[in-house]
Amino acid sequence: MYKRFYRLHSKPFSLLPDSEFLYLGATHRTAYSLLEYGLLTEAPFMVLTGDPGTGKTSLLHKLIADTRDLYSIGFLSNARYDVEYLLPWILLALGLNTKQLDPVEAQHLFTKFLDEQALRKRRVVLIMDEAQNLGVKLLEELRLLSNLNREKSLQLQIILSGQPDLQALLRRVDMTQFAQRVVVDYHIQPFTEEEVAQYIHHRVQLSGSSRPLFSPEACALTYRLSQGNPRLINQVCEMALTYGFAQQAPIITAKLLAQAALDRKKNRILPLSEVEDLASIAAAGEEETPECLEPV
Repeated sequence: MYKRFYRLHSKPFSLLPDSEFLYLGATHRTAYSLLEYGLLTEAPFMVLTGDPGTGKTSLLHKLIADTRDLYSIGFLSNARYDVEYLLPWILLALGLNTKQLDPVEAQHLFTKFLDEQALRKRRVVLIMDEAQNLGVKLLEELRLLSNLNREKSLQLQIILSGQPDLQALLRRVDMTQFAQRVVVDYHIQPFTEEEVAQYIHHRVQLSGSSRPLFSPEACALTYRLSQGNPRLINQVCEMALTYGFAQQAPIITAKLLAQAALDRKKNRILPLSEVEDLASIAAAGEEETPECLEPV
């Protein structure tokens, strides 16, 4: 509803993962480079972790978009520890089978697919999102699948992405054999305050605006409320644009953003950081004059 008022062709702060809107801060650039390195150097296992909302899934979607012509990629985001076997989900993700197969048939089909891809000089890459939900049993199944790799020819690479619980899972004593095969292991950090301002401007610009819509003070307050978490930044900025439209405000100021955040914090569902002077910012009378930000 605010798009026409702010002359935007799309919502800049949607919560859906979208690699086209991905902003690569320092930590995301490092994570992406390490994943590329792992693919090129034939790492059997790679692990990417980060707190909820830090952009892991968007980063994986970018990796898929950039490498789909080089590898046969299967992406799983809904496998859980309470399923009996993981292989049927893997076959489904690779588009190999939609029927229920017994374990022997499934293993035969997967092995045949690996061999066919090897003849085409294509590696198979499995990406397991939310991998902290897999549990020890299914991770052990993945380890055994990696044994299908030949001595001098890697056919299968596996990327595990998940929340910090995944790190704790892989540090267990009974996961030692698995952990020894992990070549890339990186934890994504939140954005810095400077990166939050760049992230906001980046997404507003990609949505069609030729000018900054958030004042520097509003960007700084967004950082304090979100602590640099991209999903929370999106929540805060989406609320602010809605309030801005309601007030017909051409620029999102810290005052307006604080008003939106105060209302959202009343129910204590959204985990925003406590800002002691939020009420005083919301009640302030003066408006800010934003400085133009340089395009990212």
